Amino acid sequence: MVLEAVPWSRAVKLVEIGQAHGLIGTYYRPESRPWIGTYSTSPVTEKVSVYCREGVAQSDWAYPADFAGLTFGNNAGFGTPGKAFFDMVEAGTITLQEAQTTEQNLKKLEKGRIDCYVQEQLAAEMVINGKGLKGVVRVLDASAETAHIGFRADWQDEESQKFIADFNAALQSMMDDGTVAEIVSRTVGG
Repeated sequence: MVLEAVPWSRAVKLVEIGQAHGLIGTYYRPESRPWIGTYSTSPVTEKVSVYCREGVAQSDWAYPADFAGLTFGNNAGFGTPGKAFFDMVEAGTITLQEAQTTEQNLKKLEKGRIDCYVQEQLAAEMVINGKGLKGVVRVLDASAETAHIGFRADWQDEESQKFIADFNAALQSMMDDGTVAEIVSRTVGG
């Protein structure tokens, strides 16, 4: 088994067309991703947060309705901001600019080229802390979902079932002894 880091949209496609065994960091979405057959134990609950330039938004705003009129960044192909957000984009009440990476979007935010950006909190905080970005504030959490490794639906032989069971046992052990929490803390920095 080989782990390979590829852009999210490519990773999704590779699993969907049967060229990769699993997708790391997927939410439990059996209706929209029927090509994922087995979901791992969840090592983390991801918070999707709204980040804005300082002074642009308030923590008591309702997401996404109160953000009408603003320009948001998004990672190309990511559905992270949610259906209501994209409905507002389609209606023209939110302007959307897409970039390839979290770092690109957060730098655009810091430079004032966009007003806000919706991203998973740990991914965003890792870039903010690692790059020392200024003037970028976490306004509110839009949602929270468990993240999993989603294994391809047609990868269901005896060998795969043993791998998935062993993987889940090892992951649970790392969660129980604090290893996962330590890795997250060390990675995010701050």
